[in-house]
Amino acid sequence: MATKPRKTRGRQKVELKRIENEDARYVTFSKRKLSLFKKAAELATLCGAEIALVVFSPAGRPYSLGLPTIDEVFRRVLSSGPAQVGSGMAGHSVVNPSAEQCSEVAKHLEQERSRKAVLAKRLQMAAATQVGRWARWTRVGRAPGTG
Repeated sequence: MATKPRKTRGRQKVELKRIENEDARYVTFSKRKLSLFKKAAELATLCGAEIALVVFSPAGRPYSLGLPTIDEVFRRVLSSGPAQVGSGMAGHSVVNPSAEQCSEVAKHLEQERSRKAVLAKRLQMAAATQVGRWARWTRVGRAPGTG
């Protein structure tokens, strides 16, 4: 029985190193971030785990996922001692962030939430302006650029 020669190289192992092309790095970050969030949500659903995940993009923007919420998970981590955090985890290392680190991330998260609110308000105002323009055009009886 003769084997057929392969037409493609197949699935290859990719060497892990920093992606030098900035555009490709941003695209890869975006795709892998979504996969990471999906897997974390899947873990929380299947195992009933509480998860807080904060990822900073190469541009410095924070992205977070918290199940049930990121605030609840941070409060739990800050209020529990190291013995409670690592209980029942033989052979696994547990990262216990300092209260300072958690408060810094929480502060940054709050800044981003306020920034989101400002941007949402701007978007809403821009949408209202566009609706107003359309209403003026329809009252005149002609579309923009036709006149």
